[in-house]
Amino acid sequence: MVAFSDDIDRLTGTFRADRRFCDSLFVSENAENFAEILVYYIWAHVFLPHFQKGILQFVPLHFQRDSHERARFWSYALSLGVMKDLRLIPYLLMRGLIAESGSVLRRSLEHVGVLTHIWSDPTKLRFLDEIDSKEYRDAFQSEKDKHVQSDLKARGVKKRFACLLSDGAASTLYEILSNWWVHGGSSAYLLHWESDPGQSSCWFLDRKTPAEARIDLLSQGVAILCMEIVNLYITHAQKYRTSCAETAAGIDSILRLFSLPPDPRTDEMKRQIAQILEGSRHQGDGTEAVVKGFDDWLLEKGITKDKVTHESMKQWFIDAGFEVTEDGIPLIPGMPGLAQACSRCGSWTECGTQGTKKGEPIVLCQECYLLMVRDTDLFHNEGWDEPISENGVGG
Repeated sequence: MVAFSDDIDRLTGTFRADRRFCDSLFVSENAENFAEILVYYIWAHVFLPHFQKGILQFVPLHFQRDSHERARFWSYALSLGVMKDLRLIPYLLMRGLIAESGSVLRRSLEHVGVLTHIWSDPTKLRFLDEIDSKEYRDAFQSEKDKHVQSDLKARGVKKRFACLLSDGAASTLYEILSNWWVHGGSSAYLLHWESDPGQSSCWFLDRKTPAEARIDLLSQGVAILCMEIVNLYITHAQKYRTSCAETAAGIDSILRLFSLPPDPRTDEMKRQIAQILEGSRHQGDGTEAVVKGFDDWLLEKGITKDKVTHESMKQWFIDAGFEVTEDGIPLIPGMPGLAQACSRCGSWTECGTQGTKKGEPIVLCQECYLLMVRDTDLFHNEGWDEPISENGVGG
């Protein structure tokens, strides 16, 4: 039975266009910018829930008793909105929806701006129910005090971001996002509108080529969102003399990643970007990307693609000790940031391929996984076929 999505794709080309854009993105001049967004996304996936939990635990210490429920609700809702948008931004970007990604980022900057305002001045909580009121605008958007207004203007800071660590950078970015990708009816919006069909366009969307997209702006915004949540937590953790192991690890990790132009990327950010991009290589005219490992393994074994069947590959993964789906797909690699001991060599790895061996859970570091792909005989040497010990290391 033909799936309805296949019929839609044959008619409109929309899913094929998604894949073409994504493949082109990873070999374009913007590959590092997009990889940087993925690095921050991975960090947020692992650590932001702990920062959110910590912030909520500070509510009884920071707000008046009669405001606890409202403060907890708005702190949770606004931080959750940021966390959801940090997932949505790369999802849209991979499919070529650049302007839509910018709109999502702009929304999250507004969320984090309001969040920092209510923690800086808890009395502003009472204005959140009437977002169209003059009181709301005065509290979060427009400054009435002439002296404060003059200072903000001199520093290039918008009132809505006055409580942010990156107040100036967020203000500048917000204005660019508003003019280019959000406010309709302006020349700036029309100039940055994807109006000409490109190679990755479909019936529903005219996509820019990846090299034309200002993904660097989006990566800056994602960095600001992550750091502002962390800074909000740090400010009050220091004030109330409390912390936890998870947030301490998250702080250490983000400080090794975070930078904003004109500062260069940190060494740790460069390392993680390189890890992400290492899985793709240029082919032909540079418009395609293929995953390393599988093709390399075939080449080293002298096997051409046409001699490998779906069933033979499925059996190969099973023989290698992996749990495989009915479609023959091994379990997806685990998220970086969750360090575990490699079941084969014992080294600690942040990015392990998850699976099972003889009913026991296993984790493979990237080196062991590549070895399994490239040389199965060597992979199974050194006691790998012996039972897994209690600490997860073979033999």
